[in-house]
Amino acid sequence: HTPHTHTSTQPHVRYSVRWFSPTAEIGLCGHATLASAFVLWDSNLVPPGTPLVFESHPTQTNPTGAVLSCRQVHNDMGAWIEMDFPTAPEGPKLDDNHPMYEKICRALGLPKQNVVEMRGAVDGKVVVEVTNCDIALINPNFNLLMEVEGQGVIITCRPLAHQSTYTPHDKIPVDFVSRFFAPKIGVNEDFVTGSAHCNLATYWDQKLNAQGRRLWGVQLSKRTGVVCVCV
Repeated sequence: HTPHTHTSTQPHVRYSVRWFSPTAEIGLCGHATLASAFVLWDSNLVPPGTPLVFESHPTQTNPTGAVLSCRQVHNDMGAWIEMDFPTAPEGPKLDDNHPMYEKICRALGLPKQNVVEMRGAVDGKVVVEVTNCDIALINPNFNLLMEVEGQGVIITCRPLAHQSTYTPHDKIPVDFVSRFFAPKIGVNEDFVTGSAHCNLATYWDQKLNAQGRRLWGVQLSKRTGVVCVCV
């Protein structure tokens, strides 16, 4: 995704931001925002350590826009960029009689008995929790996914035994794993998706009764990435 930033005219907001996939303008993009913050600090356009605030442009999937903040943090895990993003409210639960339920199962090659829950979201994504399968091995039919309503499909589950820790610096206990498919906006599979973790943070905070504690997620794309979320 490509971000475009410029100085905002709004009070107390340093930069405006818009995000573009290969085929569409999108409502929220975590890694493009992360990259924008890094470049502004690294090029000394903004003094390193200064918190940044971005004002996003209203879009079809995010009609009000949003105010997003980024700050540099240092802890025992090293240097991180902490981003304050909106949670994505959950939409209605889709039962197995819903036409989209059947289509998503066929597109992902999932037997219905492997689906724990399928739920829509107000930002146009569908969250699919599965069990008894390794989602890293799923090979989607992207032509069928193009027929699914909304922006994209998130598939997620608790980690299998070999996925239960992640080692960027030290072993991190993984709470959930995921993948994100969005062929409608020109991205068959995204490598690491900040906006999808706005959905996943809400979903797993409730599912695991986390009550606001930090949760660690690994996105199992070919590149793989780790995201820490806290509601």
